[in-house]
Amino acid sequence: MPIIDVDLPEGVIPAARRGQLANDLGRALLAAEGLPARGPILASMTVYLHAVPREDIYTLAGTDTPPPVRVRLTTAAGSLDADAQGQVVRDVTRIVAEAAEDPSLTGRTFVLHSEVAEGGWGARGTAMGRADFDRLNALLRE
Repeated sequence: MPIIDVDLPEGVIPAARRGQLANDLGRALLAAEGLPARGPILASMTVYLHAVPREDIYTLAGTDTPPPVRVRLTTAAGSLDADAQGQVVRDVTRIVAEAAEDPSLTGRTFVLHSEVAEGGWGARGTAMGRADFDRLNALLRE
């Protein structure tokens, strides 16, 4: 099941908007994977929001440069084709900028997509592979 980690400079996203941000990001990734945003998958679709002190984020341009946001998407290998990858990067970037109410954040939101190798994803003590995910996803689409 997909996982999202977001490293946010403190204060970039108001606390009142963090829950909506997590929800919107999770639904964007589910849509990119062609999965429904309903049912049991929602219990496994996890978004981690990490507030990072601004003084712990460095760019080589110096301290006057506004800090970036880093979003790491983790999916099972083969879950996203090139079109879906492009779409989810656009969606995630837009969602972050909208949550921050800062259009300039689109130029400072870095989205990294990682795929977990076959059998490298585990849940409930069991390593899972492509066939396992395909079987689960088929059930979720019904």
